[in-house]
Amino acid sequence: MARRAAAAALAWLGALLRQAAADPVVSVGAGYSHSLFLKDPSGEVYGCGHNLYGQLADNRSLKRQRPVRMLSGVQAVTAGYYHSLVLTRDGRALATGDNDYGQLGTGSTEGRRRPLEVMSAVQAVEAGGSHSLFLTASGAVHAAGYNAYGQLGDDGTKQDQLVPVQVRGLDGCKVRGMAAGTLHSLFLCKDGTVLGTGSNEDGQLGAGSANVGKHMDPVQAMLPSDAERVAAGAYHSLFLMRNSSVYASGQNRRGQLGDKAKSDRHAPVQVVGLQGQGITRIAGGFQHSLFLSEIGKPWSVGANDHGQLAEGWHHQRPQPSGADRNGFTGQRHCGGRASLVVPYAGDGTVAVSGSDFWGQLGRGGGDDQLSAVNSLVPWTRARGSPRATRSGSRACRNSFPWQATCRLPLLAVAVAAAGVLAAGLLLMRRPAAGLPRSRVEAGAWPLPLAAEERCAGGVASRPRRPGTAAEPRLRGRARRPPRLKEMLVTATT
Repeated sequence: MARRAAAAALAWLGALLRQAAADPVVSVGAGYSHSLFLKDPSGEVYGCGHNLYGQLADNRSLKRQRPVRMLSGVQAVTAGYYHSLVLTRDGRALATGDNDYGQLGTGSTEGRRRPLEVMSAVQAVEAGGSHSLFLTASGAVHAAGYNAYGQLGDDGTKQDQLVPVQVRGLDGCKVRGMAAGTLHSLFLCKDGTVLGTGSNEDGQLGAGSANVGKHMDPVQAMLPSDAERVAAGAYHSLFLMRNSSVYASGQNRRGQLGDKAKSDRHAPVQVVGLQGQGITRIAGGFQHSLFLSEIGKPWSVGANDHGQLAEGWHHQRPQPSGADRNGFTGQRHCGGRASLVVPYAGDGTVAVSGSDFWGQLGRGGGDDQLSAVNSLVPWTRARGSPRATRSGSRACRNSFPWQATCRLPLLAVAVAAAGVLAAGLLLMRRPAAGLPRSRVEAGAWPLPLAAEERCAGGVASRPRRPGTAAEPRLRGRARRPPRLKEMLVTATT
């Protein structure tokens, strides 16, 4: 009976562990030198990399070379240069990290090492270099932070905004997508048009050479057809058309626009080599770009000095390369000089490449990764890390090495139960009939031991009862079992 109960407990424990490890990473956010990972269905966020400003929300300023748990109950994440934004499942926008320009939208320039609620009733968030965008449930867009180039689109004030203000000039645009670069912002309208505000000195707004400079109000990008997605690099922009073609504009010094040239483009140009490839995802980094086809084939172009293109060497590419890479297929995101990919397999791993100087790849920091490798697991929770849920919530508070961050209490109970059952099973092993079960019951040790059993020189020894002679000992830890006659005599005296 005890054996069956122990087996059932161990089987239940194994099933619980498998369920705990089943939450895969479904989305990532790549900042300049830190990374965010979102798991589903638990809604937990992990972060690693640069943490001097508290962008990993662990109440510390030490870099994290392996992912640490930040929050739970989250549906979207995004990372700026040195700040992070998360959107909870109940529509609250939380911010943490650097706040020199008011990019957290908290009403001051004081940085935060713990997430603070900025807005409610929000349906999307986007982090730029030092500014932030918030799309509300009503369809209005609000922005906060650095505004010297007009990237907040607040009617030409050029003043940094410490609290989110509404972006002007979007009245006729039903915004369904946003992207933010270092000094510019992009807004994708429901009808496929793209509006941009902020710096256009490198052509990143795609508004043509006649509109070079700063734009305090949104201007329309000169696209040949309707856009389906937008993405922003540091100083360039990417546009995915509804016919799966890809266009790009802006800075092109490292060939990140993929048009076989290295000159800046103020009007969008088509990325060569992607026609007919069925591109469904786009992402822009500091000076490189990533693309993904509908069958999961990766394409990359631009700077490769840290291996961010995952090609196994440092050569940059002015034209997209679609060579197969080790596991580098899935939802793609660019950091400053790194690339993150959530594989389609949904096994919870993340393929990474590029710079790992600050530990942003989650592999312990150090050398660049020239080829795609998996981010290290297990992931642990940082001590004192907060939750995104309100007080009184039943959301998980603990962590477990196998990504079982919501299930540690259950696992502890399971382990304890298995241990008790195993101990009971051992105690129920009966010796031969007529013999005492143990020497304690037989009277050999009527008093408790004065000290723990020790092992010296490979021979087990235990303290003698005062006034008794030493017992004979054998090699190893085994004792000579007492003879039946000796036990009977001892028991009757």
